[in-house]
Amino acid sequence: LNPTGRCRELPYRSAFFVTHSQNIKIVNNRYQESSHAPHPGVYYDEKSVSDLVVGGNTIISP
Repeated sequence: LNPTGRCRELPYRSAFFVTHSQNIKIVNNRYQESSHAPHPGVYYDEKSVSDLVVGGNTIISP
């Protein structure tokens, strides 16, 4: 957990962003709910990513 604010708040802080990849599995991760990381999750470039598996990821309260 890093509560430090950023000079440039980026919407994908605390998230995975996958690009130019194949056969990636992002499973069973736990995201801690935080106002500093408002959009946790997995984001990907559908044009350059294939065979991406995402599942079992949860958001937990502090």
